[in-house]
Amino acid sequence: MAKGFSNGCRRLAAPLINWFAARFAAMGITPNMITIAGIVPYLIVAWLLWNGNNIAAAVMLIIFAPLDVVDGTLARNTGQETPFGAFLDSTVDRIEEIIMYGALIAYFQRFHEESLLLGLIAFAALTGSLMVSYTRARAEAMGFKCDGGLLTRFERFLLFIFALLFKLYLPVLTAIAILSYFTTVQRILLVRKQAREK
Repeated sequence: MAKGFSNGCRRLAAPLINWFAARFAAMGITPNMITIAGIVPYLIVAWLLWNGNNIAAAVMLIIFAPLDVVDGTLARNTGQETPFGAFLDSTVDRIEEIIMYGALIAYFQRFHEESLLLGLIAFAALTGSLMVSYTRARAEAMGFKCDGGLLTRFERFLLFIFALLFKLYLPVLTAIAILSYFTTVQRILLVRKQAREK
């Protein structure tokens, strides 16, 4: 269901994403350049959170969210798909998540009385998110299909922005943590099923 939701959103945004990809291609910008440049907005988000500007941080994430898929679209549309590009994209995605959650934990330390509890929950959400990504990467490296599960990166991203906009940190981050680990278990069971079938 989660995968269907994220794919549906991508289909709706496809015309805009393709337009950006075409503009970047015309300027001679490569997919890997876009992937690396995608770190910059997250550093700005970190700076905004450090200064207590959670709404501005959420808006920044919303504006630059398309960069997460423009690089892949550009690579496909221009025949520039490479194993290294896919590796780089996946690695940078994890770096961006670490920056995002690390900045949020720093925000809690500066501006919230319940900073310890919120920080621990944010850490759980981060580690759960990384485990979801790791299980897929490890499984696919071994020849298994592992892209399902309840909470993909797209849904985690939306929930994170929702938490920033409405300051619902404890319930939303708790949901991300629980559902991320649930998704990790789902993927483990999926790989086990495929392994047994082989």
